[in-house]
Amino acid sequence: HADFFGGGLYSEGLSATVVTSSSIANNTADQDGGGLWLSTSIPSLIERSLISGNTSSGDRGGGIYSQGGLSIVESSIIDNGARTGGGLAQAGGDNPLTIEDSTFSGNNALDGGGASLDHLGLTTITQATFSGNTANRDGGGLLVERGSPQLNHSTFSQNTAGNASTLEGSGGGIRVFIGATPDLSHTIVGDNIDHSGLAPDVSANPHPVTLEDPVDLSYSLIGDTT
Repeated sequence: HADFFGGGLYSEGLSATVVTSSSIANNTADQDGGGLWLSTSIPSLIERSLISGNTSSGDRGGGIYSQGGLSIVESSIIDNGARTGGGLAQAGGDNPLTIEDSTFSGNNALDGGGASLDHLGLTTITQATFSGNTANRDGGGLLVERGSPQLNHSTFSQNTAGNASTLEGSGGGIRVFIGATPDLSHTIVGDNIDHSGLAPDVSANPHPVTLEDPVDLSYSLIGDTT
């Protein structure tokens, strides 16, 4: 347990943090980064690892909070919770984020159940699966607050957004805020749930997503945006 940041691991400075073939589980932080809190000048690496059961009771990043460069490769981010970014919260600056061959499942948050992206750096998500994540408000699988993330050969399915009682929130698969412009290529977003009824799979502010604005689609399948 951490009173402030990084319940399982806290790292900042010039050197990269490398987590490989490891498990970071069942940690808590009163603020950001229930499992890990990362802010390194050289991009950090999480590879072939399990990040599970971690909680940020304060704000962002139940599993991982990062405000530096980060690569997540062949890893599972499962059953973490936070206010924003249940599995991952990437925040601030223009540092790169890469997610490859990884699974985000069973994570929960008020916004961005699987992950939240609030930065302007190059973000590439390739061959990733976001499934079974829940947001009580916006973005069951993924919340894109800023930037132009590239989603390639990935699947967003069976995620849930919104509150069944108040009918607030939208974007069971992906929620896109004003100004953000994600680029989807060979990606499937389908079979997600939106309790508000606005857009079960992809929701863009201030209107449902179209093929032109603000989401760029290339050889991708979107189930329901209305």
